[in-house]
Amino acid sequence: MFFYRRKFFKQIAMLMAGGVSSRTVLPRTPPNESNLMMAGRPSSCSYVAFASSRVLSTGSIVGQAVGVAAALCNKHATTPRDVAKHHAQECQQMILRQDGHIPGVVNEDQNDLARRAVVMASSQWRLEFPNAENDRELKLPHAQLFPVSSNRIERVELQLESQLDRAVELRLGLRPAAHVWDFRAAQDIALARATVPAHHRGWLAFNLIAKVEPEKLYYVYTSAQPGISWKVFKDGDGQPNRCPVGTTAANLRGGKTWRAMTGGQSLALRLAPESKPYTATNIISGTNRPDKWTNIWISDPQASLPQWVELRWSSTQHFNTVQLTFDTDQNRRVTLPLFRYPDCVKDYRLEYQARAGWKTLAEVKDNYVRRRIHRFDIVHSESVRLIVLATNGAPSARVYEVRIYRED
Repeated sequence: MFFYRRKFFKQIAMLMAGGVSSRTVLPRTPPNESNLMMAGRPSSCSYVAFASSRVLSTGSIVGQAVGVAAALCNKHATTPRDVAKHHAQECQQMILRQDGHIPGVVNEDQNDLARRAVVMASSQWRLEFPNAENDRELKLPHAQLFPVSSNRIERVELQLESQLDRAVELRLGLRPAAHVWDFRAAQDIALARATVPAHHRGWLAFNLIAKVEPEKLYYVYTSAQPGISWKVFKDGDGQPNRCPVGTTAANLRGGKTWRAMTGGQSLALRLAPESKPYTATNIISGTNRPDKWTNIWISDPQASLPQWVELRWSSTQHFNTVQLTFDTDQNRRVTLPLFRYPDCVKDYRLEYQARAGWKTLAEVKDNYVRRRIHRFDIVHSESVRLIVLATNGAPSARVYEVRIYRED
């Protein structure tokens, strides 16, 4: 297949150069370009850029979008160009509902009843970085990004270790982040300095005393200081994810560009006042991945399962479809045989409130997939509740999104 593709490109190049050979075979009838869509990797780029896009996920994402656009062409009896011009928002919303991700685009589906509900939960978890055993020597500046739920940051503590025989001063800066992977900010909101004692081991406080916007992302970064290490935690292969959702660690390579430390790593950090970014309202935040916010409900791991999250309306709603999105840790790739992501909900029950009390809509056991859709006869209720009975190994219930519809 690759040979014929290369041969076709060669023939096109010869045609453009005016050197068509007698053996060149070209289509007699030109394609109808107004009705043409392409999926896969339809891009013209350098070898390096092409190699970076040469992954299956790229083809699947573009293929999904093309499929949705084709369905809209059929629905509206129009061309792909017209879909892009007049039905782009409808196309985007369909992709989002199918668990596609479009950065910067959120759920605006007017038919989603969950968007109008008040959400509450049995418990919620706070931002907590795990204590770390491994070291990252500060030969380069390092940074840790995190979500902030309050309007101020008074103090940040780092878990450090010094190999030096003398005390040194370490500088810490605070900057905003537009996205969970975004370290492009150039202006400091606040700066703080602290002295690292000789042979120090443990937590060191930096008094930033900064005003910030709630429900936004920020990161702190250190200056380079050889001989001083910032403790780093790394998730174990196949173990529940302990790196907080909506956080990213990075280091500054070449003095210009921050490079994310992937593979389930986080630098040990404490924040004051305490941040609580995993509230129940996240399940209707409009997206089901951490991007500009955490966008996930996480129950308190110190409170045993079952745990529940409830959606409640001020008036009776009529619905027959509930769509759930769980956590399968899409930032981590595990190749263990028959592996199931521990953070994914395993057993759960979906209920609605009737006059006689709570009634079951669906009960599922042994789940290990991210997205579940439940359809049933139309019910009339003011409340829906998801009860997480068990996970595939994690101590907390984790839910990214709940959508509720009345469908024909």
